[in-house]
Amino acid sequence: MSKSDAKQKVSGNTIESAFAAAGIEPCEIRELTRLDPRITAGYILLQWALIVAAALLCWHFWHPLLYLVTVVFIGARQHDLATMFHEAAHYRFARNRRLNDWLGEAMSWPFVILSMRTYRQHHGAHHRYLNTDRDPDWIYKQDDSEWRFPMSRTKLGLVLLGDMLGIGLVKTFIRTLHLTRPQTARVLPDATALRIARVVFLAIALSLIIVFDLGAAVALFWLVPFVTWLQVCLRLRSIAEHFAFDTSHDRPHSRSVMLTWLDRALVLSNDTSLHGEHHLYPSVPFYRLRDLHELLVRSPDYRHGIELTRGYWSVVKAALGRSASIGVPS
Repeated sequence: MSKSDAKQKVSGNTIESAFAAAGIEPCEIRELTRLDPRITAGYILLQWALIVAAALLCWHFWHPLLYLVTVVFIGARQHDLATMFHEAAHYRFARNRRLNDWLGEAMSWPFVILSMRTYRQHHGAHHRYLNTDRDPDWIYKQDDSEWRFPMSRTKLGLVLLGDMLGIGLVKTFIRTLHLTRPQTARVLPDATALRIARVVFLAIALSLIIVFDLGAAVALFWLVPFVTWLQVCLRLRSIAEHFAFDTSHDRPHSRSVMLTWLDRALVLSNDTSLHGEHHLYPSVPFYRLRDLHELLVRSPDYRHGIELTRGYWSVVKAALGRSASIGVPS
């Protein structure tokens, strides 16, 4: 184990010990890990309903400015759906792991190039070796100037503009190809069946688009938000989770974002923004992270483990080198 790995492990154990000393019982954590698939299913259906409703509204009352707002709104809802891949990667969809994987993969099919299992193959290492030379996310971004903070307003503006122009999606696609190579020899359960199901789904979807002449609608209200605003949302969440804050303290480098109503409308509507809590207890599903947060802030050592920020605009300010941290309720 490298020194950075050991430091991360010791730091994490220290934090959990501090929470235990503050009177947080294991049974309280276990209760928060209890799964309720109905909540996840309802959340997913709500996001799809919002996407369809926004598209129909814009189509009926067409105006260029309304379309821009719709692209942003739908891109944020796509971001909400993408966070469900993360839930499935942690087996937080369903108690039955095989069912969990089928549901998680099916969620990724409308995104075409994304795969939940591919994501899971490297995400586990990210949790085990957070921000060390064995964390694939950390390694990938260390030699990229787009992930060096603080940066100037011009630099950040150009980076976000590149995401809006689809450059971010191209980089994601290239990275996905890179991530799948080391795992090609590994045979996963139902791998062939899932590949066939993906092809069948895409074939049926394409047939329906052609038969019902939905090409323009799909391009305007799915592909454009996917290529543009979704990439900005993913960038903001990635910065928020592990970048652009003071790393001089001996603590895990994770941030939690307390969402504003504007964040929920335009970036992310669920509490996966509480990323520090997730890293401490990844078995807690997204719909119980707020309860976990309320539990953990009872510990006076909470801030030694988690950076707390209010809203993604504060994350932008942190990326520019401005203080964006907030206090913890006493």
